[in-house]
Amino acid sequence: MARSHSATASRRQPPEDLLRHAALAADEDEERNELREMLNKRYAAQRHTNFTEVSSYVFDTARELMRRSEIFDATKLSVKDQDRYGRTA
Repeated sequence: MARSHSATASRRQPPEDLLRHAALAADEDEERNELREMLNKRYAAQRHTNFTEVSSYVFDTARELMRRSEIFDATKLSVKDQDRYGRTA
């Protein structure tokens, strides 16, 4: 099956919607995250711990991926890794 140009191009950049929107300032994003954490604590006080830990983990992981968007740049992979996972160009 042939790969489309857009599928190939998307491998060179982070997934769509991973990065903070340009209209949202870093301090606003931090305030938004602080609000989420406060609401998570309130939610956790009323729920079973396992459920709230999983939810928090997902958001925390997504936030870390947003901070490390460079990991999606296939051009920074070693030649060995590019051979292993496939070249994008």
